[in-house]
Amino acid sequence: MSSYLFAIIFGAFCGSALGGVLADRIGAGLTFFFGAFVAILAAVLEANTIVGATVPELAPPEIEDTAPKPRAKVFLGSPLPSGSRCR
Repeated sequence: MSSYLFAIIFGAFCGSALGGVLADRIGAGLTFFFGAFVAILAAVLEANTIVGATVPELAPPEIEDTAPKPRAKVFLGSPLPSGSRCR
């Protein structure tokens, strides 16, 4: 995941500077053609990666026991101290 983020940030910062240099050197039209070529090349490489990938089979989920658990019956007594009166 970090390499993906690195590629995105690298492209954002260095792509515009490199595009400006190329536009000065070879012209704007050829710069856009070069950018389109790089984008198509990346799409073809990614499509080959996705097609060659295998999806692992998922195991069926384990069924949890959803029945209520029995509670211990504990009498904690009166919350009032002994000898006090409720008015």
